[in-house]
Amino acid sequence: MNDRPDVAHLGLRWPEAYADVLPLLRREWGVEDKIYLTRQLGGGRSGALVFFVDISTKEFAGQAILKLDHASDPGDTEEHEAALHHRAIADAPRFAAKHLPKLLYAAHTSSQVAILSTIAGRGLEYVEPWIECSYDRKLESIRKVSAALLNDWNSDYSLSSDLKMPQELLRSWLDYRLDPAEGGRIHSFLGEECRIPTETPSIICDGHWYPNPIAFADSLGDTPKRVRLRAARGHCHNDFHGHNLLVGKRESKALDYYLIDLALYQSEQFLFYDHAYFELATLLYSRGQATAQDWEAIVSALCRFPLKDDPTEPRTDDIGLIELMRALRQGITDWIERHEADRLSFMEGQMLLARVAAGLTFVHRRMSLELRQMAFFYAAANLKDYMKLMQLDWPKTGPAFEIGAGGAGSEHAVAEGKTAVALSVDPAQTAPLSTATPGPPTQEPAERPQGALNLLRGTRALWLGVVVLGTVVAVSLWAGRDLIRPKVDDVTAGKPAATVLGSRTNKPMEAGASLAVLPFRNLNADGDDSFADGLSIDIASVFARTGTFRMPSVTSKFQYKDNVQDSRKIGRALNVDYLLEGTVFRSGDDVKISVNLIRSRDGLLIWSDKFNETMTNVFVTQEKIADAIGAALATPIDIDADILKAQRTDDPEAYELFVKGLALLEQRGLALEDAMRKLERATSLQPNFAAAWGTLSLVYNVIPTFVKEIDGRPVSPTVYYRKAREAALHAWEIDQDLPIVRHALAYMYQRERLWIAADGTYEQALANDPYAHRIMLDYAALLYTVGKREKAHDLVKRAREIDPLNELYKLWDAYLRWDSDRSDENIRPIEEIFRRVPQFREIALRMVIDHRALTGELDKARDLVESCDGCQAALRTRALGMLDAAKTESARDLFETYKDSNILGYELLYALGGKDVTLEAFRYYGIEAQRRLVFFTVPWTLVNKLDEDARFLEIAEDMGLTEYWRARGFPDNCTVSDSNRFVCDGAG
Repeated sequence: MNDRPDVAHLGLRWPEAYADVLPLLRREWGVEDKIYLTRQLGGGRSGALVFFVDISTKEFAGQAILKLDHASDPGDTEEHEAALHHRAIADAPRFAAKHLPKLLYAAHTSSQVAILSTIAGRGLEYVEPWIECSYDRKLESIRKVSAALLNDWNSDYSLSSDLKMPQELLRSWLDYRLDPAEGGRIHSFLGEECRIPTETPSIICDGHWYPNPIAFADSLGDTPKRVRLRAARGHCHNDFHGHNLLVGKRESKALDYYLIDLALYQSEQFLFYDHAYFELATLLYSRGQATAQDWEAIVSALCRFPLKDDPTEPRTDDIGLIELMRALRQGITDWIERHEADRLSFMEGQMLLARVAAGLTFVHRRMSLELRQMAFFYAAANLKDYMKLMQLDWPKTGPAFEIGAGGAGSEHAVAEGKTAVALSVDPAQTAPLSTATPGPPTQEPAERPQGALNLLRGTRALWLGVVVLGTVVAVSLWAGRDLIRPKVDDVTAGKPAATVLGSRTNKPMEAGASLAVLPFRNLNADGDDSFADGLSIDIASVFARTGTFRMPSVTSKFQYKDNVQDSRKIGRALNVDYLLEGTVFRSGDDVKISVNLIRSRDGLLIWSDKFNETMTNVFVTQEKIADAIGAALATPIDIDADILKAQRTDDPEAYELFVKGLALLEQRGLALEDAMRKLERATSLQPNFAAAWGTLSLVYNVIPTFVKEIDGRPVSPTVYYRKAREAALHAWEIDQDLPIVRHALAYMYQRERLWIAADGTYEQALANDPYAHRIMLDYAALLYTVGKREKAHDLVKRAREIDPLNELYKLWDAYLRWDSDRSDENIRPIEEIFRRVPQFREIALRMVIDHRALTGELDKARDLVESCDGCQAALRTRALGMLDAAKTESARDLFETYKDSNILGYELLYALGGKDVTLEAFRYYGIEAQRRLVFFTVPWTLVNKLDEDARFLEIAEDMGLTEYWRARGFPDNCTVSDSNRFVCDGAG
């Protein structure tokens, strides 16, 4: 049989180095046909050869993965890997059947081994490494995988039979890496490469102390026995990172994932190490070139306690990465709450120690010095978190440690004649931090508590959430703690709220106070947050309509979901006085809610309680929570449960579908299809559910902008806008007072070019709900379309004030700034959103292309697309095709080819074809077709070049704009002359 083909169509050559193992495969695996090596996939950990093959054996025929390697070291052979793979499958057969490739065969000679396994996802075309997925896919999958590693893979976990010292856990995870005699390189990194004695208890980095994790790991006999813990044990991958986690591509119906490369698998190991390893591997892979300051900001944002009094805020482009890591961590915290809530300090201590071990594992690696320094800092920062949690006394002086410095350390500090000491300054003082002169070591006082909220964090993990005022009670994470607020019955009976850190009683809430409802934390194991998310949105809108509070809404990206930031920072970011947070757990029709009201200026916990209800009593629960908050703030809040019920539904399933649809509408993108399905089901169950009909109308209206096809058929704007109209009118017939119904009706009028009716309906909707930021944005789109550009920008800015972290509002705010000043400086924020926010890439790219067409720099737009690693293939292909065509095709041909694409704009058409083709496009978008992106219907950015052309005014008249102008006034700086010419002064 010829396994060394000379012709390409038979596949790759069999590698000469493994010629001796080929007869063994034929004999032991029963291979009678040729082994087709169709593709080389790279190498394994030890330099192995890995191939994509087509093979027929006595028990298997098809495509598979073949791994060939040398087995010179019996302690680290691929035979051993095969045994570990078998063991992993045997340990958790149900999990393995879905998520581990099947090991087919293993064969070995005295010096060579071969392993044949199935392909994850049945083909490399159907999966991709997690690290290469889009941001949304990463977030979706890591939430699921993080929970599954514990709930599914480790459903048979156990607890240690005795109490363990923290150093025992570190040594179990790190093994030989902590022993220089066995080849461990951790000690030599600090002692030889950083020139810091390994026994030094602490280091000083940027003026602040950090415990030395190597000294801690070596100090078994010096650690108080009170920190011993019962540790959770189970199955550990031990090399879990973004390349060893394969995720099904978006086209897959279900989110499938696979764990590969089990060469380091352990049946019995302390848990949470895989999560920690994955986190640090991702951070180093993504931000390995970060500056020391930026790395500190990232690590600090992920720490449980602040690393210093005024930590550096992460860069904007690091926020998404931090959110991914918080999603990863949430799998652990949710698992603890469900399985080991009464061992919280044990479990949280183990989680922090796992991160210390992961940091030291990467210190051991053969990487650049700077990357190892970054890993060491990560380990030290998490050890500092652990010491604060366990209230361990530890020396707080030591030599300087600097990321990027090749061997600074104690000698450097002595040479400067200084002892590096971190001083803690009273917050009431204004003197800056300083470096002490030589003298007795100064102990850094324990950090001052950051308000009551951080005291709670110090005893129980803080679970941020949003009060859904709607259903659900709460497995309270702080049950039985001294700082819990009174029960609702106590508050509503007129008793003053209990004190926090003193004998304070409540004073009436300050006038014009603001309240932010933070995203509710879902404690169910299914990973579906849409119910909790939708409840938070629904509840916030209910509170807003009372008129009692200025109500910032939750952001579309839910930036503070799973967040452990100080409540004062969140309050400042959202510009609010109070934060409402909590958790939700559902079991059938029973729901549990835990609710907390925080004063954001000082982190003071004002009130907290738990509720146990059924779905049918959602509105009673809303009323109870509102009454309790009103009593706590000495400000009555008028919410009538009967009215709420009349505006919603008493069908639990329909209400659940409705709130889930609300949450999915906020996400935009491909989530809209799921939102449509849920809302259609809700309205079929309850035909008189006005809020669901109004929400469904809005979903139908935005689907053509974000979704290309549904059920294998292209999305037709005409069809979905017709459905939107029918749903809006049906909602209006049921209930004309709901803001969401008025919103849907206004959107319908806007789509139908009934500008005056749309304007008036938007005004009425905002009068009913003054802080409805989504209504503001859609109203701004109407105002921009009719030429009221300044008023439109004011509304967008107002929406941003209410929802300051909303990426869509940032995008439109940036575009309107660019509209008034078309500078490179004003296009940069739009380019940044293009890189960072997948669901708004098309809109942002259209803006960027228009700017680059205006400046004659289309190649820069092309470079932006080329450099977008996370862009979907369809968008990349379409964008590059259009930009290339712009160099060779006429403007009319370009328009005919790409006219229904969201990325083709007026500026590009004008730059290529001038006034004629631009006005033809205006007629098409304004009259003949339904423009998906309403903001771009009228070419206002070119108005000074088009305004005096009679065709411009004719199109505007056919659109119905002139009728609006006669009733509501002409566009900014524009008028119609006596000669019936449309003239704009200083616009465009």
